[in-house]
Amino acid sequence: MEPGRRPAGRPGENVPCPATNAGQGIRFADRFTEREYYRYRSWLGKQTHKQRAEYAGKTLYTTLTICKQVFKHGWKYKLLPVYELSAAELPSAKPAPQPCPTTKEVESIVERLDGIYSDAIAVLAYTGLRVGELLQLQWGDVLLDKGELGMLHIRRGGSNGSTKTSRERFVPIHPRVRPVFDSLPPTDELVFPSLRDRTLLSKLKDGARRAGFAGNIKVHSLRHHFASTCANSRIPYRMSLAWMGHSSSSILDLYYHLHDEDSEAAMKTVAERPTLRR
Repeated sequence: MEPGRRPAGRPGENVPCPATNAGQGIRFADRFTEREYYRYRSWLGKQTHKQRAEYAGKTLYTTLTICKQVFKHGWKYKLLPVYELSAAELPSAKPAPQPCPTTKEVESIVERLDGIYSDAIAVLAYTGLRVGELLQLQWGDVLLDKGELGMLHIRRGGSNGSTKTSRERFVPIHPRVRPVFDSLPPTDELVFPSLRDRTLLSKLKDGARRAGFAGNIKVHSLRHHFASTCANSRIPYRMSLAWMGHSSSSILDLYYHLHDEDSEAAMKTVAERPTLRR
């Protein structure tokens, strides 16, 4: 820190700022202008993580968003005289391809596990639930007598006591996992009281390895499986969105664009119609 300058606090004072790179050595936030922002952005784009690969676009987007928010916060609370980064652009964040196991691969993984982790993976793959929603699923939310196979009332799973989107929804129980709910003992308020998300990921990866699944599978990959299954089964887009708890979804857009056979069939119908004469 430069002599005579304090670290933070009142209007007009200089606030320390981490260096954007070793050569520039910026130390105070009031010297971090839009020019330095773009230098920082360029520097970030050249960094690598533990696997010696460059960071994904989404990671860069998130990091730079936080950077802008910090400076905006400093200006809002009068720690900085101006907000220099209002016009600074964020990089485009194209989603990286995510692993999506087929139904055959999901079943192969499930077969190699046992107990609640086998059941949990099956439920996630055939309902599209987020892992937090499964962890907080209560027996009061499992309506086995509603309809032919029952319904799941999804109303928890986020950090604020509701769902991630704060909207409740109903998901029909898939015939594949109805026996799971029938066999689980309702000895606790939670359906899966001893389920732990980190152990679930570890078990999933172990099962995938033993099943010969080559992709870097994640728990969220099971949600991709569900989205893909909906698209292949020609489930209406809006219904799939409702089941997955989205108002819009890049995941569903991806799979419906790849698997929308109805769209192809409709185009063939257009082509087969006789040309209208004026």
